[in-house]
Amino acid sequence: MVLLLLARNAAEIAYTAELQASGAHILARLADGSVPPSFITDTGTLESGGAAAGARLDGDSLKALVPDIAGRAVYISGSPASVASLRRAARRAGARRVHVDSFSGY
Repeated sequence: MVLLLLARNAAEIAYTAELQASGAHILARLADGSVPPSFITDTGTLESGGAAAGARLDGDSLKALVPDIAGRAVYISGSPASVASLRRAARRAGARRVHVDSFSGY
């Protein structure tokens, strides 16, 4: 399992003890350049525009982060706009099994 977290800063990463115990390969891309906990791979900062910019990952950059994405089931959760953008990126990266969950009001 690979978990890609997109957030404004490291303080927004919730459930760090559970994430560390999960055994998942965890990647984080943080808008402010802060450093995630040591068990999380820092993939750099988001483009300008804050956490919403994380939704603007394109297919090429997503495939670079998860080279075998075409063979994985992909789960995307976030705001409706972020989910729509990341779903397009996942498809362009070669993912065929993409599951989405949108939520708003945060």
